[in-house]
Parts: sequence; structure tokens; C-alpha cells
Amino acid sequence: MFKLLIVDDEKIVIDAVTFIINKEFKEVIELSSARSGREAIEKCENFNPDIVLMDIRMPGINGIGAINEIKKTRLNIIFIIVSAYEQFEYAKEAIGLGVNDYILKPIIKKNLVSTLENVIKKLIIEKEKMKTELQNIENYQNLIPFIEHGFIYSILLGKGYGAEVDKYKELLGLSETGGYVMILELSSKGYLSNIDDALQSVGEQAYYKLIRDIFKYKCKCLVGPLIINRIVTFISSNCNDENENKVNAYEIASYVLHKLQGLSNKFELNIGIGSYKSVKNISSSYEEALTALNYYTDKSIVHITDVIVNVEITKYPREQENRLEFEKKKLKRVIVNAKLFINQNFSDEITLEGVSKVVCVSPQYFSRLFKEETSVNFIEYLTKVRIDRAKELMKNSSLSIKEICFKTGYSDPNYFSHLFKKTEKVTPSEYIKNCNKG
Repeated sequence: MFKLLIVDDEKIVIDAVTFIINKEFKEVIELSSARSGREAIEKCENFNPDIVLMDIRMPGINGIGAINEIKKTRLNIIFIIVSAYEQFEYAKEAIGLGVNDYILKPIIKKNLVSTLENVIKKLIIEKEKMKTELQNIENYQNLIPFIEHGFIYSILLGKGYGAEVDKYKELLGLSETGGYVMILELSSKGYLSNIDDALQSVGEQAYYKLIRDIFKYKCKCLVGPLIINRIVTFISSNCNDENENKVNAYEIASYVLHKLQGLSNKFELNIGIGSYKSVKNISSSYEEALTALNYYTDKSIVHITDVIVNVEITKYPREQENRLEFEKKKLKRVIVNAKLFINQNFSDEITLEGVSKVVCVSPQYFSRLFKEETSVNFIEYLTKVRIDRAKELMKNSSLSIKEICFKTGYSDPNYFSHLFKKTEKVTPSEYIKNCNKG
């Protein structure tokens, strides 16, 4: 249903147009009328029409003046002017204001109907276009957290992922040249092993969303997923002055902790902050933030420049890993997150070191833990995921073996064929033939 306002100082004209519209467009158009330019301006405020049929010559504020006023606040209204032949100069002036069309007096039914049909078609197209655009915006907004997570994963994976970082930077509209990483760590008060219970008690997803919203409100940033008990956040900035960035980082971290402590008293909260780096080198800021987070102090916020002890960045405190031995739920989360990451990124270059960074444990510890929990080693699991995906593509697509090789994370078709035969006891070509027979 579209709204149409008829504006004419002659009641007989309003009655005639109303009769035609009620007969031809009864289910499509809702009507209202005005007898002067001033009344038309007031009616547009309350009635909010889609179309205005405007007489040019009226006492007081004429049609041109009324259109000028209405367009100041109602840009999307479609105007159709009505004028006598001798007033055509006014009609040309109105068309210069962006009026859609004009009808000559006396109004002929077929001309009015034809003009309104064209206008309604235009409105329907515009509404569909707007609906599609809004849907696209909504879809994009829903995807943003996942794109941000991908960006954070690219940071965690470190060197060799410059192209990935550039891709995410473009998707997320990042214009800043660099920034720094902030890691928020949650632990349940008194005993870390109950972190899962504590998260469940507050609603893990809802609590994560609150953390994300708090960060987003305070600064321009990209917030990663909750991995075990940590959230990695990239704070973008064009300022490379370390002191200024440190002051800003402390302000952001203090705000976040203050807000979160006001929401729940179930957690101990700590934040580690890395130094400013260019976007392509941001992984080193992540490693610095880890170092700051692992630097034992009575402060809940630590910047890398506060760390006095020269700790090797890739070193993970042994006592922390010993505690992990007794944290069964946490161990399960490490493996679940590792598998999830592998399953989502198997087509990329994946290394044990890269995945261990994602789940925030040392490579040696992760390798041992993965084998203990899954009964296969990291490479065996990754190979199975890739070969299983290759088999799906062979069954359900017309891709060549070479294309399937690249899509499953291998760069050498010969090596891919060798692995495939080793695991499946047939070559890729033989497997495809057997699928076609079936």
C-alpha cells in the first residue's frame, strides 16, 4: 500500500481524482488531500506520503514553494505536478526541482492512471532494491564477527600470512596503518580449573558478546573468539608514538576491566598489551601481549614495556603447563578449538606451530596433548581432514585432480596423489572412476 496526497485548491478536482484512484487503485493507494500549499506541508509531516499530486497555482504558498519546503525534510517523496497548459513554464521549473512528472488540466483519466502506474512501478522497484540492500547489510553485519575472527587467526598464525592480513583488512575496511594487540584472560576466582563452570553460569555466548560490545564501544578494534579462556583483540591506530599508545591502551584496558567487574564477580581478569606494529607485523605485538600476560605481577594490566625480565617471547611458563595437566575441561577445550580451527582452515597452509599459537600453548605441549587426546598425531589428523574433503569433491564435483589438490591445502599434485593412495589404497583417478561406476 502506497500513500498519495492530492493538493489542489479546487474541491471538484480533489473529488474527481479521488473517484478515479479509488476505482483504479483501491487496493494499492491510500489517499489524503490538502487545499493549499501550507496545508500540504503540514499534511506531509503527519501523513508521510509516497506520492504527492501537486497543483502549481494555489493562493498563498503555491505548488513550487510547497515542493521546496517539503523536499527539505522528505527527500524520497515522488512529486507529480498538475498545471494548465498556459502554466507550462511553472511545470518546467518544477521539473528542475526533481519532480517526477506532470499532468495537464483538465485531468484526463487515462493520463492520470498511466502516470500513477509508472510511479508505482518505480516505487516497487525502489522498495525491493532497498529491501535487498538492507538484507545485504544485515548479512554483512552478521558475518563481521566471523571475518574478524579470521583476521585474529591470521595474526596468531604469524609469518607468511601477510596476504591473508591484507585480504581481511580490505574486507573490514581498515584504513589504519597499524595498531597493537590486547589479550584479555579470564580465570575463575580461586581455582582456574572451574573456568568452564564459571562461563556456563553466566552464559558463555552472552558474556562473550558483552565483552565484545564493551571493547567496540570504547575503541575501534577487531575482537577475536573466546579461545580457552582468552580473547585476543586488535586495536587499530595510525599513531606510532609508543607513549601515547601506551596511555590509550591503559585507558581502554581499565575501562574494559571496570565494566566487566561490574557485570560479574566470578572471574579474575587480566590484560596483556603488546606494542604498536604495522598491520603486516602485528603478530609480534600478539607475542608481546602474551609475554606481558605471562609476566607475574600484582597488577591486572601489564604492557610489554612494563616487563623488566627478559623473557623469550615464544617461551611458555612451565608451571603454567603443569597446571594444565590437572585442568581436564580446559584440555578438552584446547583440542576442540584446535580441531575446529583445522576443519575450518585445512585448505590453507597449516603448521603445528601455527595451531599451537591459536590455542595458546607451546608447540611441544600441544603435540603431546593432541596425540594423547585423539590417538593420532597432528599431521595424521590434518591429512585425514584433507583427504576426506578431497573424496567429497571427487564424488560431488567436476573439478580436476589438480584443482582438488589445491583446494585441500596441497601445492604439489604428485605429493597429493601419493598421500591419497597411501591412505585410500587407490589413486585419485581410480577413486573417481569407482565413484562414476556407482
